[in-house]
Amino acid sequence: MCCDTLEGRSVSLLGNQHAAVYCTPFHWIAVDPIKKKGDAHKTLDTLFRSVGVPRALIIPDDAAELTQGEFKRKADTAQALIHPTEAYTPNANIAEDRIRELKRAHRRAMAATNTPACLWDLCLVHTALIRQHTVSSIRELQGEVPATMMTGDTGDISFLCEFGWYELVWFSTPQSTTESMENKRLGRHCGPSLNHGNAMSAWILTDKGRFVHRTSVFSIKEEEWSSDGFKERVAEFEARLRERLKDRHNPLEPDPDDDEEVETPTHEPHEPTDSNDKPALPELAEADDIQHEAFDRHISSSVRIPRGDDWAHGTVKRRKRDADGNLIGNTNKNPLLDRSIYEVELPME
Repeated sequence: MCCDTLEGRSVSLLGNQHAAVYCTPFHWIAVDPIKKKGDAHKTLDTLFRSVGVPRALIIPDDAAELTQGEFKRKADTAQALIHPTEAYTPNANIAEDRIRELKRAHRRAMAATNTPACLWDLCLVHTALIRQHTVSSIRELQGEVPATMMTGDTGDISFLCEFGWYELVWFSTPQSTTESMENKRLGRHCGPSLNHGNAMSAWILTDKGRFVHRTSVFSIKEEEWSSDGFKERVAEFEARLRERLKDRHNPLEPDPDDDEEVETPTHEPHEPTDSNDKPALPELAEADDIQHEAFDRHISSSVRIPRGDDWAHGTVKRRKRDADGNLIGNTNKNPLLDRSIYEVELPME
């Protein structure tokens, strides 16, 4: 497993300025934000508790915060060997391309949702979780997701697939507003909060610029987006959030490496449907008009037919067909109108 630290462009809303990144050759990657590089040893506790102790940790450029001090002591205690790579040999570090793709994906997610730059750490964690639970054509994965290859457990995406990054949602709160007396408020979904509350707990950014952890989170319906009252409520939410965050509300500056255009999601106007406008059901054929052996009442019945000067008893086996395989004649409840022809099996003389 490779380990490296990256530096954020600004101090996040949670006070983080760096992040420790762990990755493997089969593209499992995890991010643990930290306030300073000296706190990198704290991320080992989370790593060992969540996925176990790796056989060796590959450290690029012989970084001091990852090869000395408390980090080295914890790794030695867990018997995880530290292997620093030679300086100025980026090709020997498998973490370089993993981190590059991770940063590129997280910048695209933030640009597409117009996310404030101070949320870069939570977006990195959310992006890494998505990459952990996404299957790729890597041969080592054998059709599994990296999270399954790492832990052996069946991949579960229920905490990721319901809401998108920085999506506007409703969340329940016991504090109701005096104007509407509602128990739900608007918030921004900032990914799952793995170390708070239950398994489905999520980071919710409120209009006060603070985070709450909630499991009672609900999507906004399409008909609500077309409501003028709801649009005014969203505008008030964004104004209060911008006032709270001030300069930190500015979006992330574009990176020159991202040469692809990012499309901002839009909400189509809701068009209510009339319950009376039901699609016409196709007309079903009458049972008597269906020509199929499965509905034929004569098949398997015993019949008596003339055979020479005597009568012979036989069993109706099937309908007679022409050279093209079509049934000959049409059945009818009235025997006088029945023109179907059958094949009858007679006993041997």
